[in-house]
Amino acid sequence: MKFLGVEHGTREIRFCLLPDMRYFSIPRREASFLSEREILTRIEKEFDISLEDVEMCALTYSMGDALTKITPLYKVRNRGVISEYGAGIRTGGGAKVFDAIKSSQINTYVICGLHRGNLLDKRLHIFSHGASPEKLGLAYHVHTLGYHSFVLSDLSSSAVTVGVADGKVVGAIDACIFAPGLMYGPLDLEAIRKVDEGIVGANEAFS
Repeated sequence: MKFLGVEHGTREIRFCLLPDMRYFSIPRREASFLSEREILTRIEKEFDISLEDVEMCALTYSMGDALTKITPLYKVRNRGVISEYGAGIRTGGGAKVFDAIKSSQINTYVICGLHRGNLLDKRLHIFSHGASPEKLGLAYHVHTLGYHSFVLSDLSSSAVTVGVADGKVVGAIDACIFAPGLMYGPLDLEAIRKVDEGIVGANEAFS
C-alpha cells in the first residue's frame, strides 16, 4: 500500500511517498507551465509507481481557510479556500497540482487550514487566519513524537506559530501579524506609507 502527501509550499510543491519516505519537489512557477497529465506523469516517474497503486492522498492548498476539517476532495469547493488572492505571491502552480490530483481519481483528502472557523480559543478569532494546512501536519508530527502540549514555530518563508494543549490545536498566529520570515513579513511604517501613496500594493509590500 502506498500513500501520497502533497504540500503547497511558498516556493515549491512537495510530494512524499509513504511508507517509502521518498520525496521530490516542483517549483511553483514551473508547475504552472505543466499540464495536469505532465504533473501526474512526473509523480509516477519520480516514485517509479503507477498512480493506481496509491491507496490514499493527503493534499494541502494555499490557506485552506474555507475548510473547518479534513475533507474528502470530492466535497471541496473552490479548492478549499475563500479566495486565491491576497495571500502572497500567486503563480498558479498550486492550483495546477490540485486539479491534477483531482483528475487522477486517487482517494484524496484535503487538509484544512487553521482559522477563525476551527480554532478552539475564541480569543484568536480576532484574526481571520492562523496557519496554512501544512502547519497542522507539522503539529500532528510533533504529537506522534509523544508531545501533547506544546508551541510550535515554523520559520521558513514566513514564521507561523501553532499552540497545542492536551492534544488539541487551540491557537495559531500567522506571519503577517508579527513575525517576519525569509520571504514574507509585517507591513512596517515605510511600507504602509508606500501603500497609502499608491507606490506599491499591500500584497507586494507584504512580500
